[in-house]
Amino acid sequence: MSIPELKDHQVDSAATSRAAAWSLAQGDFVYRHDDAPLFVAAHGATLEDDQGYKYLDAEAANGAAILGYDSSLFEEALERVRDIPTIPSFCETEVRLRVAHRMASLLDEAAGCRGRVAFDLGGAQGIELALKIARCNNPHRSRFVTFEGAYHGRSPFTSQLSASQRYRSVNGEWCIPVTRLPYPDCEQCRFGENASDCTTTCISYVRQMVSNEFAGLVSQSGVSDVCAVIIEPMLNAGGMVFPDPRYMEFVVETFRAQGALIVMDEVFTGLYRMGTPFGFQRYSFVPDIVVVSKALTNGMVPLSCVWGRDPLLAPENFPPGTHSVTFANNPFSLAVAECVLDRLTAWDDLSASLSMLEASLRDALEAVVSSSPLARSATVMGGVGRILLTEPVASKIRQNALKVARQDSVDGYHGMLIASTGMAPNVIAVHPPLNISPSLISTMKKLLLRAFQQTEFS
Repeated sequence: MSIPELKDHQVDSAATSRAAAWSLAQGDFVYRHDDAPLFVAAHGATLEDDQGYKYLDAEAANGAAILGYDSSLFEEALERVRDIPTIPSFCETEVRLRVAHRMASLLDEAAGCRGRVAFDLGGAQGIELALKIARCNNPHRSRFVTFEGAYHGRSPFTSQLSASQRYRSVNGEWCIPVTRLPYPDCEQCRFGENASDCTTTCISYVRQMVSNEFAGLVSQSGVSDVCAVIIEPMLNAGGMVFPDPRYMEFVVETFRAQGALIVMDEVFTGLYRMGTPFGFQRYSFVPDIVVVSKALTNGMVPLSCVWGRDPLLAPENFPPGTHSVTFANNPFSLAVAECVLDRLTAWDDLSASLSMLEASLRDALEAVVSSSPLARSATVMGGVGRILLTEPVASKIRQNALKVARQDSVDGYHGMLIASTGMAPNVIAVHPPLNISPSLISTMKKLLLRAFQQTEFS
């Protein structure tokens, strides 16, 4: 294989950048398909590539860009920390104290109790910090509980919590003790039940798991070994699953009664993705620990925030030195988070806007269901929706959507980014920026209809 020559090691143009691709490890999602677009501009819900093609981003940078692509957030953040752009990790800044107070206040209000926060980098690191907090407060218990279909990250540690064996296999056979509860998707009941009977069956099975030794959760004498239960308010990579509240609330009540802590993974759902400030507010229980990440900085810089109700993060339970991350109190990252929080606070009609977005998404997805034999049903909550397919062709639909209007643009757009996952090959997900305009939702519907039609005939 010949190596393209790069003069002076410079990458000055899109063409030169493509020639440089040989130097990049291609183990991430960018290269899961050939001919990945090379994007050179982004604004609102729009991406533009080096060939001049425009794409509508209907998955908001993996759900992170809740305010769309907006470079003014960078500019505002830079002004706030121009005099102190970075500091040693063992020092304090006013911006970190301000963001900590605002996040703690938001979560205190949502949970109805007082708590404290700590910061880390991406979502996986936030989950790891949450479990460290759980272990510090529940030190004599070793087991963690998640759901089938759960996704909590791909780091060596969090991949053990995620359901897919693919995420764990590269790290070998070591594992932390994890038990998985039945998949909470009543449209695809793991016991083969009808949707009306699914929750009752799942609850009965979990009741058996915590009452007998066979599941490894309790001893013969009935003593629980569960340290924490990790829950997504809505399963993301597991197929955009909106669990039945009765099932979720039973799980929380049951394990909490046995002394387990409840960790809410709000990496994807936090900050209004499900229509409420936090996804757990769709249920009647209050978590012990909450992890927020993606939307906290609009996906622009890595940062996660972990809230623990008092006294989980009090100094006697989580003393200085328990947690240390070089960039977790980086002033610029925290300033970006502060700007995002400012934008959300200043959004006067946020609740009404989210209701309109939900209605528009539902209209778009139901139009696909009514017109395509590949679409079985549509479900929408807040700013996220899923189309359950009749065949496992989500990846093909996603690929087609990317170039579906290359020769004949739709409202000036040549393609669209939508979401699918390997764990749910029969699910298409859409979750655009929360501030996407009604006209772009209309364009999204046209592009979706065309992508489904193209897949039907390919």
